[in-house]
Amino acid sequence: MSEEVVISMIRVIGEMILLKHKKRGLKKKKEWVRKWIQRRNNLGVTNTLIKELAIEDHKSFYNFLRMNEEMFDTLLNKVSKRIQKEDTVMRNALPANLKLQVACRFLATGDSLASLQYLYRVPKCSISKFLPEVFDAIYEALQDYIMVRI
Repeated sequence: MSEEVVISMIRVIGEMILLKHKKRGLKKKKEWVRKWIQRRNNLGVTNTLIKELAIEDHKSFYNFLRMNEEMFDTLLNKVSKRIQKEDTVMRNALPANLKLQVACRFLATGDSLASLQYLYRVPKCSISKFLPEVFDAIYEALQDYIMVRI
């Protein structure tokens, strides 16, 4: 091959690389958190329905979580230190009461993680990570009350 052909090929390859880099720069960046999940504090079940049920309708609160408010608060006090994570610069941690509510609702109904995701406005990947931690914390907190026969 002649020197001119090699130089032309190098120029073409260089142009192709530049075009590829420009196209990468034009791609839309993904959202860190979906917008409907960001509205958890205003519109999620924890801050709307459950608060209303605790004030207005104790039977429905019991039906929703399969325990009354006093039992829930007692259990929350026992497990909150184990399930509450620290806030970071990047984002706030999920509150312990929300995690416990999701776990209780999961146990009470057997709802899918996808269903709980929409109800509580927490991604199902996050739910799948914290549910085992919450169940372990409940087991540890109530170990004196659990009798297992071998």
